Amino acid sequence: MNKNQKTASKKNKPNTSCSVVVCVYEKDNAEHFRAAVESLYNQTLLPGEVVIAGDGKLSDELYKTVDTLKKKYHTLKYFELDKNRGIGAASNFGISKCQNDLVAKMDSDDISVPTRIEKQVKAFQDDPELVMLGGQIEEFKNNDPKQVVSRREVPTDSDQIIKFARRRSPLNNPTIMFRKKEIETVGGYPEMSRAEDYYLFIKLIAAKKKLANLSDVLVKYRLDADNIKRRKSWANTKEMILARREAYKLGVARWSDYMYMKCAFIALFIMPSSWAEKLYQKRLRK
Repeated sequence: MNKNQKTASKKNKPNTSCSVVVCVYEKDNAEHFRAAVESLYNQTLLPGEVVIAGDGKLSDELYKTVDTLKKKYHTLKYFELDKNRGIGAASNFGISKCQNDLVAKMDSDDISVPTRIEKQVKAFQDDPELVMLGGQIEEFKNNDPKQVVSRREVPTDSDQIIKFARRRSPLNNPTIMFRKKEIETVGGYPEMSRAEDYYLFIKLIAAKKKLANLSDVLVKYRLDADNIKRRKSWANTKEMILARREAYKLGVARWSDYMYMKCAFIALFIMPSSWAEKLYQKRLRK
């Protein structure tokens, strides 16, 4: 623990009403995973617990990292699925293990900014009708959170979120916090590997649940060489198209929105990776 983290641990008190779920699987980078978890313990308001959900068996290096973190932080808990089932199933599994109604999601290789938990908890305390709250993300390269290369902005107003959701994900999944009971009422995440977040968001919108985003950056998102490769896979493309079709069936999107996004995803799958990366940077990011 560095000097700043020691100071934070002495000054900050755990927020016993909030849990955080981090899903991890065998191919994740152990050092990136450690940094992600450390960022949760360097908060101005510490979570009451951090639940690590193992999506099947992990690598030896990841198991060592989990053991080290458990010895360091007594509020960290580890649970494991019997086999790899994908991020949707792992997320639901982790959520089911949480002891608190307020639950935040965290990716295994990103960095939560120090004020994230405090700002989100306050928003829920101020608005009893709020069901899910996200925020903005900054994307960085070269393993340096200070080397920000882009930013994904999502609308903050509930009405704009509904409109935005017709074609694009209205919240940044690595930033969300939600009320566990409300998520369970719509069945949680579907068992998908790429479009599970958008699918959950549209189910909540269709159920007339209140979603919002803070204007603040809550998470630093790590970009690597595999980001575009994963987005351009046919498995990812099919899931994205199926999720948009579900948005149409639920009445969240129009037929024209579904057809537009279907053509867009197929075009992204076909085009060269270099073109796809430029498109993501210029049209889908800032």
